[in-house]
Amino acid sequence: VKTTSNSPIRKGILFNLNPSTKAIVPYGFFQSSGLGFGLVLPKNVNLMYSLTPFLKSVLIRLLLGDVWLKCRGEKRSINARFGLKQSTKNLSFALAVFNLFSTFCSSLPFLTAGLNHGHIFYSISLKTRALPCFTFYFNQFYVNKIKLIPAYLLINLDAVAIAYWIMSDGSYKKGAMILCTDSFNLRDVCLLIGILHYKFALNCTIRKKKNNQYRIYIRRDSMENLRSMVMTYMHPHFLYKIRKFG
Repeated sequence: VKTTSNSPIRKGILFNLNPSTKAIVPYGFFQSSGLGFGLVLPKNVNLMYSLTPFLKSVLIRLLLGDVWLKCRGEKRSINARFGLKQSTKNLSFALAVFNLFSTFCSSLPFLTAGLNHGHIFYSISLKTRALPCFTFYFNQFYVNKIKLIPAYLLINLDAVAIAYWIMSDGSYKKGAMILCTDSFNLRDVCLLIGILHYKFALNCTIRKKKNNQYRIYIRRDSMENLRSMVMTYMHPHFLYKIRKFG
């Protein structure tokens, strides 16, 4: 849907906006679905979108993995959008994430196809509009388009974030947990390990996958602590990642 100056979106009809109202409502109250309304919305509507504390935790965790934030610049948009791509075998997880962030999306998740070693594989993708509430995290996590770990993560990383981290990039191996952090440099992986140890008392080490790629290994003796902490927030499809070790 194109949002011309005369369109019902610009006039606020589709959003039931009444510029002459004198009703007092909390700022950020506007959180209705935007599916089908196009990528571009009026500036005053964009500013009404906000992330709840729970969604902030989910987004922070997802940003530790393959989820991306992109900002196209002043010519297109000064704000960032959030995107996710998952294998079709993880369809239920992708849909669960979409259900959480559907307020910020203009369209439903869509199917994509690609080649990997000569074989066709399918993925499910989703992306949001470019909104100010995502731009804050783009500025925190990206420097010159390179994803880094912000120092404030020590405060904001919680059980919800770790649960989504495991679901997206965790791997259960011989009673322990491996967190894939391939996209981060050694300094940032060490910072993450420090946070996991200091804040959650998890016994972690670094494992080198190949040149300049490092992963976090959570030892078996910390799995019971990890399991009790994240179980409530795990999607049923991924409970096998925190199963009892044997």
